[in-house]
Amino acid sequence: MPSPGPRHYVFYAEANFLTAHVDGALPHVIPEQGFQRLPIYGGNQNSPKTPFAEAGVVSVGQGYTSVSGSSSAGGWTTIVSSAVDDLNIAGVITADHVAAQITTIYPLAGNVPTVSFPGTKFVNLKIQGKPVIPVLNLNMCSPKPPGDAPYISDAGLLARAQAEYQLIATSAAPPNVAGQFAGWSQAVVQSRGKVDCSLATAVQGIAGMAFGHVVVIPGVANVYLAELAVGNHIELTMIRVELTSLGKTQVRTVTVDTQGHGMP
Repeated sequence: MPSPGPRHYVFYAEANFLTAHVDGALPHVIPEQGFQRLPIYGGNQNSPKTPFAEAGVVSVGQGYTSVSGSSSAGGWTTIVSSAVDDLNIAGVITADHVAAQITTIYPLAGNVPTVSFPGTKFVNLKIQGKPVIPVLNLNMCSPKPPGDAPYISDAGLLARAQAEYQLIATSAAPPNVAGQFAGWSQAVVQSRGKVDCSLATAVQGIAGMAFGHVVVIPGVANVYLAELAVGNHIELTMIRVELTSLGKTQVRTVTVDTQGHGMP
């Protein structure tokens, strides 16, 4: 039986700095801004720094994205980044700077990468003009699961996700918010093929309105910070907002996604 040839890697990464669904008299979609996709052979691509504005909904002084993939003696490294400066979402949420980055290192042997989030941060985030501080756990996917086990079976990651869901589900958040986090189970995780969680463990500075990574402003907005999904894909969205004051308008800003796999 012939021996397999040398192993190679198929890169994958995508990034955008803004997308939205705007409700109202003329519902429409704001397509992904600054979208970049990494070629399967790797390389380096960057979007230009670009402003964006939709009156009454969202504005960005400048947004930008970057995707890169390279090989080394230890494996294959993918870095995917997205950031915005001077963010304003409907006058409710503002920030000087919001950035997300996922770095994965895929090993020469095995099928599970190490995952880290360097450079991921909020700078001068405010909600209704009030400074807030999201408490981030950038070690959500550390250490890498032992024995090349997938992340969706990692006991540490599952325990952190379960605690987060239970905290919100049993909190004083409105039922339409708390209910989204009810019924967590490992069986559900396995059926979905991903662990849904957040890099934000709390939001300081807005007492009585914050529940884990979620901030509820009655009649105005539901704000979800640093949402993370870990499975075959690893996807991070730094801010997702349901603008209840604008019907069913939703805004997502600063999103990165990576996957990639080795062959054979």
